[in-house]
Amino acid sequence: MYPPSSAPLRPSIEVFRHVFPATPEAARHARHLVDNALRLLGIEEAGAVRCDAVAVVAELTANAATHGCVSGQGFEVVVLLIPGGLRVEVGDPGRGGLPTALPGPPEDTDAESGRGLRIVATLAHRWGVIPNPAGAPGKTVWAEVLRRRPESVGEAP
Repeated sequence: MYPPSSAPLRPSIEVFRHVFPATPEAARHARHLVDNALRLLGIEEAGAVRCDAVAVVAELTANAATHGCVSGQGFEVVVLLIPGGLRVEVGDPGRGGLPTALPGPPEDTDAESGRGLRIVATLAHRWGVIPNPAGAPGKTVWAEVLRRRPESVGEAP
């Protein structure tokens, strides 16, 4: 089961916000724009955080474009700088339901889809889903990617 459906926001600074059309090309475009925005902000020294956050953006935007958008409505990507890392939020007007648990292992290990939320769960410190208020269709899937402490030599992982 994934973390609770909502989590208190940490003190944050918004570093990126944009609404994209619901297309696979827009998901790819979102990934590139977020990566460039983070580089311009100097989040180069935390390369693993930036790379992991960009991978999370790629997975969540692909899911939003494929499963969460309705005709004529796109998805919104927000990236926040939080203590120790980044928070990625992808909101969609939702035709798909809310994820209630991580999907089981794919039956076809060569399948090209079905791994997105598992990748997000692996890269993120925590993640969750916030339904739109007052029963409105849609949701925001969020994930927090934090800096990792370097492991000491000889220490078991």
